[in-house]
Amino acid sequence: MSDFWLVFEGRLALYFAFATAAWLLAIAVGRTRFRGRVIRRQRIGWHDYRREIGQSLVCLVVFSLSAYIVLIGSSQGWMHLDTSGRATILECAGVFVLMLVVHDAYFYWSHRLFHHPKVFRRFHLTHHKSVTPTPFASYSFDIPEAVVHAAFFPLWFGIVSTPVAVVQVFVIFALTRNVLGHTGVEILPRFTVDNVVLDQFTTTTHHDLHHTGHFRHNFGLYFTWWDRLMGTEHPRYKEVFREVTSRDGGDARNAIAHDRNVQDTSVQDRGVEMWREHGTQNPR
Repeated sequence: MSDFWLVFEGRLALYFAFATAAWLLAIAVGRTRFRGRVIRRQRIGWHDYRREIGQSLVCLVVFSLSAYIVLIGSSQGWMHLDTSGRATILECAGVFVLMLVVHDAYFYWSHRLFHHPKVFRRFHLTHHKSVTPTPFASYSFDIPEAVVHAAFFPLWFGIVSTPVAVVQVFVIFALTRNVLGHTGVEILPRFTVDNVVLDQFTTTTHHDLHHTGHFRHNFGLYFTWWDRLMGTEHPRYKEVFREVTSRDGGDARNAIAHDRNVQDTSVQDRGVEMWREHGTQNPR
């Protein structure tokens, strides 16, 4: 079990390093002329940080166990972690892209399932207690949700031979996207949603809309493909993104609060409606 604790310590170090860096980035942006990029201005209490970090530590045990299973399986020949170092750069790039695409599809459909009213309370409620999330919410899940997310990796390595270098890059990429998606600060340029290439990727605004209470929208992790194909992208996503990224430093209004799709209903009231549909109440 000593190998397990080494894996856990490594995941723990990455979590705190990346979440803290993203948190400091959000604070820094909020104190500069770019503070208009802060999507929402709701205050975050210390109890939120304690909940997010505490639950993330629990879930990191689950993710570390998943990685440990892959390592043991690889050493015994029933998992396909390639440590030979013989894969070419082109082969590594191909496996990396395939892993991203498959993981994004896995995440989209499991995430959408978690929002079914009969599943939400047991699988996904904890993550949505972070109405205004911070980067420390990156692993703040209910245990059953963490198990589903972590199960992707034994399933993947049980089928696809993957160079260890690809795994290392994937872990860094996925964690970076995860913490940035929970900063509440949009760092991408305004033309992102109008660029044919960049618009294929999700943004902080994309995921922040989901946390605001728009539980029928924006389930994707890396890409916008599935949301658009299945009609689950928020209809005002691009409009909100452009509004957030065009603010000057003195304009710190809440862009999402002007949701015309709700007509005279505020985003807070709409959030309550969404929570009720999921069989529970807004934690705030």
